Amino acid sequence: MIGINCIYESDFKLKNFLQEELLKFKNRSILLQIFSGDLNKRKIIKIINDIKNLLPNIKIIGSTTDGEIIDGKVTEKKIVLSFSIFENTKIETKLFEKKEKSFSGFAEKRSK
Repeated sequence: MIGINCIYESDFKLKNFLQEELLKFKNRSILLQIFSGDLNKRKIIKIINDIKNLLPNIKIIGSTTDGEIIDGKVTEKKIVLSFSIFENTKIETKLFEKKEKSFSGFAEKRSK
């Protein structure tokens, strides 16, 4: 497995990064994990669409954060893209919808 990380800065820089660093792996299984402290949904959707246009078989998962970690440093309100490239691995993603907020039961369990 090869891991490549970057912070999203602009559409132009993302396109250059993808062409220089990832297009050579387009025939491999690639997993993209998006960690975003930037909650601009339109921006995130555009980033995903731009990536999928260049790498149509990429599998993408993501989450919001209150601090993104890249290369051992913590950032805030940024979008970190973490690519994992596999040579002999099949990647599948699934969507599980959660009906309650992620911390809704946590406080109740801790207070008991």
